This record gives sequence, C-alpha cells and structure tokens, in this order.
Amino acid sequence: MKTNLNTILDQFIDFIDQIQKTNNASTSIFGSFAQPVENLNIEKVIESYNSLSYFYWRKPNDDCALTAFDKLLELNSENFNSTENFNLFLTDLKKRYTTNFSEFGIEGVPVYFGASKFTDTDKTVLWNDFGNENWFIPEFILLKKFGKSFLVFNFDLDNTNKEFVKNRFLKTFSQITSANSTERKKEETVNIIPKCNEEADKLHWKENIDKALDLITREEFQKIVISRQVEFEISSVPQITFLLEKLSERYSQCYVFAYKNGGSVFFGASPEKLAKVKNGWIEADALAGSIPRGKTEAEDSGFADELLLSKKNLIEQKTVVDFIASSFKEYSSEIVYEEKPTIRKLPNIQHLWTPIKAKLSTDRSLIDILRNIHPTPAICGEPCNLALNSINDIENYERGLFAGMIGWGNFENEGEFAVAIRSGLLKDEMLYAFAGCGIVEGSDPELEFKETELKLQPILSLFENG
Repeated sequence: MKTNLNTILDQFIDFIDQIQKTNNASTSIFGSFAQPVENLNIEKVIESYNSLSYFYWRKPNDDCALTAFDKLLELNSENFNSTENFNLFLTDLKKRYTTNFSEFGIEGVPVYFGASKFTDTDKTVLWNDFGNENWFIPEFILLKKFGKSFLVFNFDLDNTNKEFVKNRFLKTFSQITSANSTERKKEETVNIIPKCNEEADKLHWKENIDKALDLITREEFQKIVISRQVEFEISSVPQITFLLEKLSERYSQCYVFAYKNGGSVFFGASPEKLAKVKNGWIEADALAGSIPRGKTEAEDSGFADELLLSKKNLIEQKTVVDFIASSFKEYSSEIVYEEKPTIRKLPNIQHLWTPIKAKLSTDRSLIDILRNIHPTPAICGEPCNLALNSINDIENYERGLFAGMIGWGNFENEGEFAVAIRSGLLKDEMLYAFAGCGIVEGSDPELEFKETELKLQPILSLFENG
C-alpha cells in the first residue's frame, strides 16, 4: 500500500477529533472510517487472518465482493427477541452514526450482516454454533465494488476509549496489510466419503414423499417442500476460499456466501433473491420448477420448452408469484412482473423464473419486510403455516440455516438477502449438504429424488469425488 501508515493513522485521528467536536463530546459515537486499499485480495485475508467469525458475500456478475470480520455488536435472538426491538436498536444507533464515505463517493455500504434459520427451533448439536437469529455489526469490512477496494473500520467510541480505538484501528490495518501481502496457500485435494447408504436414503425419501402426498390428498395443503440432508466425512479440512472461488466461477449469476461462526462454516451459491431494497424499490425472485440442462443446445432448449409447458411446475411457480405479489401489496403502491415466467439457466439445472419488483409506499423497515415474505412457498409450501407444521413432522433433521435468509442491511433501509439454498455446512471434519423440492399432487418420488441430486451438485462437485 502506497499510503504511509502514519499518515493513515493521522487521518483516522483527525476523523475522530472532528466528529467529537461536532458532537460536543456529549454522546458516544458509532463511526465508520473507510480507507482505500490497493490490490486487495479478500481471499488472502480470509486465509491469513485468524477470526472466530466472518461473513463472505459475492455477486460475481455484479463485480461486488465483501467480507465482514469480528463482531463489534451482536444483534441475535438472545439479545433482540422481537422485530420491534431490532428496529429500535438500529434507529438509536443510526443517531450516533458518522462516516467519511462521502470523501470517496461510496454509498450503500452494509452495516449489519448475517442469517436467520428456516424456523425458530431448539438448537441441535449440528447447528449449535448458530442461534435462530445471527446478525452482527462487524469490527471491519473489506469491500470491493466497481473496481475500488476499501477497508471499513467500525468503532463504538465514548470519551474514555479514544486511545483504545486508535490502537485497535492501527492493529487491524497492520494485520490486513500483512495478510494481503502473504503468499496464498496451495489447494489440496479433499475427498468426501458418504455416511449413508444410497438405497436406504432413497427408501426414506419415498416414505417422506408418500406422507406428503397423503396429506395433499386429504387437502391439508396444496404444496409442501420436502428436503434432504446428506452427510460425508472429509479427508481433510478444505480451505474455504478455494471452494468459494470455484462457486463464483461456476455460478456467476448466484449469490456466493459463507458465514463462519465458531467451528462451523455455512456456505453456498444461491440463485434465489429473497429481497433487494434500494432507492425506494424492492426486488425479489420467484423461482420454482426444475429440469436438467441438456447435453446439446437442442436438448437444452427442449428441456426448457418442456418446463414452460409443465402444468405441475407452472402451478408451483404461480403459487410463489402470487405469494410474493400479495406480500408486497401491504407496503407497495406499484407491483411489476410478467404474467408468464421465463427460464433461468444455471450450469446444472434450469428453473422457471419471475423477477418481481415493487415501489415502496410505506416506511416499513427492511426487517419487517423480510419477516413478511420469508419463508416463501418456494421453500416451504402453500399455505405456508400448514406446510411448515408438516415439514417439522416429516423431515428427520433440523434445517438450521438451510432455506433461511442470508444477507446484509444498512441504516438507509437498504439491503440484499438471498434464500440460503444450494448450501452446505462444514463442521467437525464433516460435510453436510442440503436440497429440497416442491411436492404437489401427482409428484413422483423417484423424479423428485433425482431433482434433489441435481441441487446437491453445486456443493458436492467442489470435492474430488463428489
């Protein structure tokens, strides 16, 4: 980095002095100080910086990547047991918030990051590193966007700890500088060994789908999403950065994410946007119905046409579209989407896809909006509340963060969140991968099993024998 460290430290101290003067030193200050970083390699920093927690988020097609390290403030279910409390905390914190972002012309910088589980459930051993809600404001963020790179240092300052904050900034900046200049580790081959018998897995799956179809026949609900958890021993602990880079290369249209907490890393490449809020508009993806990619262009187009004409899949898609559009009506004045879905092509699978956007007409908070649309019928069923009860009865595992929501938000009521699908969990030298599919009247257990196999591939194909 060309800028002298002493100069950077002086700029940081000047920033603190100025905001203390502006606030008459009468209140504590929550600040964010952005410092440009040349030739930033986020993956290098992840590999070299020893952190108990970090959050990684990348949209390859949008030339956007960020990583948030270390928890300055936690906003979890133990501290905030209601949406109202969460909103009040952010409102109070915003009053103390000061940045130097305008100096560099950067905007829309995330403030809080994290994920929530699919449902509020008791912790199992598998998910004991995560609570039901897992939101935090990090101590620092590495941000790459539009060809620029920054270190954003967050601090909570009162009159007594200026020296501590200054020393912490100096230490953090020095560590990041050092980590960014290290040699990358070499990628090692990692094999996975299945822990379950495939035939037993198929039999159990058929039993679950038969239960779901019986409930549909009895008109308990119209649709339910049933999922699988598959378990593998791993030959060695993989370097997560190599997995994330592979996902970014192969699934450049998706949200590539990782959330490390304690001894667990939850990661994946989700094709499904739960909500993006910016400039007074909200966007979401209705994504339902699946079919494989073809081996030739003609076969691929044939599969796509088959999906567009599939009555079963079109009903599934319409259910999701109607749910999202209905949810948006509560706080939107204008809802825009096409009546007929298009095809979303990913490397290994094709989906019916309807992008939906709406102009916000109320001041509803981002968290309120998310709570209103999650879970959607694409990951739960219809009606959602009835399907949800049966999911808990039928599935023999806790979904945890799988099919939950993951993303970031800021004080301007902006943010971007994905549905946490096409995902896996690394923990205790084990890999757990997850996939599900929508079950409606006429669903075939064998075909649905094959669909889950397709959806497991983004995670399993990262490993040598996956």
